[in-house]
Amino acid sequence: MTDEVETYEPDHPFHLRNIPEVELFSRKDFTKFNHQHFIDFAEARIEGYSRVVALRMCFGSQFVFGSETAAYCYAIEANPFYKQQYEKKLESLELKKAWNPKISMVALKQLIRDDFVKDNVRMAAIKEANVLAEVTFVDEKGNTRAVRGIDDFYRENPGGDNAAIPEHTPPISSGTTH
Repeated sequence: MTDEVETYEPDHPFHLRNIPEVELFSRKDFTKFNHQHFIDFAEARIEGYSRVVALRMCFGSQFVFGSETAAYCYAIEANPFYKQQYEKKLESLELKKAWNPKISMVALKQLIRDDFVKDNVRMAAIKEANVLAEVTFVDEKGNTRAVRGIDDFYRENPGGDNAAIPEHTPPISSGTTH
């Protein structure tokens, strides 16, 4: 596949706004016309996005509906050009940049604050976040232990009553009646 891209008329069936048939995703001419979308899909998958989220991000929301969604995802991932791009992106992946404690903490916080995540998963994420933030540690027997006590917390976070309120908590108006 070269970087040269042929131009087609706006009503050509290869334009994504026309919602092409799933079978087109395996054709070289369709792939050549939409090569950047396939490259972006490979990048999104390497970044850890689910197939459906990657499909929406890279090809558009018109492909995310009903039973056809999975068919589009599988067709893209079966495409030889996509496979080549995925392998290229995977080979160039730098582990230190791809995953580090800060990215891990963000991922854990997203799980913790997601209302659609089961409580047991959220609790496990809280435990992992506490270890990552060095609030707790896991001893040699596998038990979780506090690294510092509440007195240490207040000593490090002076500010009286508001010190324990996390930054993400919206302010409570004084005029509430519930």
